[in-house]
Amino acid sequence: MTVLLGFLVLLGLFSVASSTTQRPFQTNNAWHGTPWSDDGPNSLFTPLESLSVLKTDSFTTMQHPFFPRYSVRIKKSDFCDPTVNVYTGYIDIEARHLFFYFFESRNDPAKDDVIFWTNGGPGCSSAVGLFFELGPCRVTDESGAKFHPESWNTNANIFFIDQPIGVGFSYADHGESVATSEEAAKDVAAFVAIFFENFSQFKGRPFHMTGESYGGRYLPLFASEVYDQNTRLVEAGLTPINLASVMIGNGLTDMYKMYPAWYEMTCTAASRSPVFDIKTCVTMKQTLSRCEKWTKSSCIDQFDSINCGAAIAFCDNAITLPYWIKPIRYQYTLQRRNGGSVLP
Repeated sequence: MTVLLGFLVLLGLFSVASSTTQRPFQTNNAWHGTPWSDDGPNSLFTPLESLSVLKTDSFTTMQHPFFPRYSVRIKKSDFCDPTVNVYTGYIDIEARHLFFYFFESRNDPAKDDVIFWTNGGPGCSSAVGLFFELGPCRVTDESGAKFHPESWNTNANIFFIDQPIGVGFSYADHGESVATSEEAAKDVAAFVAIFFENFSQFKGRPFHMTGESYGGRYLPLFASEVYDQNTRLVEAGLTPINLASVMIGNGLTDMYKMYPAWYEMTCTAASRSPVFDIKTCVTMKQTLSRCEKWTKSSCIDQFDSINCGAAIAFCDNAITLPYWIKPIRYQYTLQRRNGGSVLP
């Protein structure tokens, strides 16, 4: 289930978990080497320091000895927002390559916060967020992208990332892939640390991880990995990421518990008056119990890929599909008809 649009300006849709400072959890996965320092025995790393050193005609490669499997290719680009510096590149994890955009803040890039954005899907490129939602430019017609004055980079530096592998401009060699969101979380956390270590002006800045739709699954995992990785960074004498908040819009966080909510939202007065006719609601009600039992037994209690996939297909067809094929109301605002007029 891919949700492409839906919360362009209403930050009230966001659930925000904030913490301006972090005390990393203690873990057993510790770094036991000598901490890095500018003049210590393990001074193996020379940061790029400033984005100004990047070229426009070729990629510059960034690495860090703490992340031997990872490197980052980045170059300056002339793209989308002529008022700020823009950069594009790839996070290279051996044979896997994740594409990203980075836009500096229009306000004060030397001091403003840093935002990480991912769309959902799974399988939706963050170009959707860039061009149709919160990005510096928007595509509104066939004439191309136009400057977006309400972009989030008005007051923040922002990443857009195409993930997992195979989404947008991200690609892989030799048939490589990412099997789980937990694996993707490690890739994202390593990238953020490498970027901040190379460009020290961002160290200590409040860092916000944001997204929508299936981002409700991605972001808790990504933020958790950044948080846990901070312990290892501190033990290695490196600067932890100042994870300040996680913001999820219209998030799919627990799809198995969301199926009953689809029925409650569309067939009862839980929010507005019922959306569907009695026949549709009776059918949804009759299938809801089977949907819950099937997903619990095949997806939660004991995961079975084939049975879980069949259960999800059944539930989507019976519970969520009617909402998309019966365009009675605008899907993201029940108080409006599909077409814009306000309902009584």
